[in-house]
Amino acid sequence: MKDFKPFEGFSDNPAAVLEALYERVYEQEMKELSICNPQVRVEAVEFKIWEGQWVGAVVTPWFINLYILHRQGETWPELKLGKGNEIAIEFPAGVIKFTPRFEPELGYYLCCSLVSPMGDYNNHAQAMQAAIDAMRQLTAIPLLDTTAQQPEPVKQPDSVQQHEPLSEQEPLSRRDFLRGKRPETEREPEQVPIRNAREGLDAVNAALKL
Repeated sequence: MKDFKPFEGFSDNPAAVLEALYERVYEQEMKELSICNPQVRVEAVEFKIWEGQWVGAVVTPWFINLYILHRQGETWPELKLGKGNEIAIEFPAGVIKFTPRFEPELGYYLCCSLVSPMGDYNNHAQAMQAAIDAMRQLTAIPLLDTTAQQPEPVKQPDSVQQHEPLSEQEPLSRRDFLRGKRPETEREPEQVPIRNAREGLDAVNAALKL
């Protein structure tokens, strides 16, 4: 009997592994179900290293999901499966709630559902573009207009200490989470600012049409 070896993360882009996994699920479990859109196929989208880990999206005939996967050699926090263990992570696009999951091929990973079912898409290219737009919106760094004249700060006496106001329950930043840090104060799930799956994708598409 071989010793169990814990999953150590992906050293290379995990797109091919994800595609093989969901192709198998589609052929063995989903193909005949009405939830599937036969015009859409399985494809991994825009996977890249973000804050040290693999972040990307997967399109299938029955969903579009966002993923955060462990990159080999990087710190990866302990994840707990089950309801109530969702984790809110702060991205440039906003605070996104991810659900911890496990697959032997992927190890413990984080997933966020964007769209399901896929009936609104007429073809695979349309679904792919939606996933690409969502990924780019998710990780786009907001640009500030530095040319606008800013008012000079009021100088305070040296004896006065300046303190920035702190929110009591900050969302966990992606940098802190992806380096294994846990929030000091746990939130109740309903208190977490959540970007609704379909509303989030609709917002991305609407912004691109402006």
